Amino acid sequence: MKVPRLALAAFVFLALPQACALMHAHAAEGATPASIAVWTVPKGVRAGEEFWVQTRIVPSVTLQDARVSLEASPADFRVIGPASFELGTITPPEVPPPSKPPALPFSYVNAFHLVALHSGTFEFGVQLTSSSEQMSVKQHIEVAP
Repeated sequence: MKVPRLALAAFVFLALPQACALMHAHAAEGATPASIAVWTVPKGVRAGEEFWVQTRIVPSVTLQDARVSLEASPADFRVIGPASFELGTITPPEVPPPSKPPALPFSYVNAFHLVALHSGTFEFGVQLTSSSEQMSVKQHIEVAP
């Protein structure tokens, strides 16, 4: 069965925001060189169980030597695998020509694999750095027993 593009776009715009929070990264000059969405999979995190922190980055300017990193307390979380990813040069999505319908912007998606060591409310950060910019987003997470 073929899914119509409009139905798919409606799902992305209506369902995905329920599972993640869109945050604009804060840069030193107050500008917003990228928007970053951060969410966990599964949404409900339990102590002692593995989960993923996923990020979606949509740059608004070209960022050279870009890198995304997870900042999490080793007393609260164990990172399985890399805690950072080299993205190289990332560029803003191209605007479609007026003759085409609007499309979802191209984005850079990464996932960090973690284990919550105990229950409680914790904060972790996602940092996006480049040769000219440094941005970060803080996220609170509730870990169930």
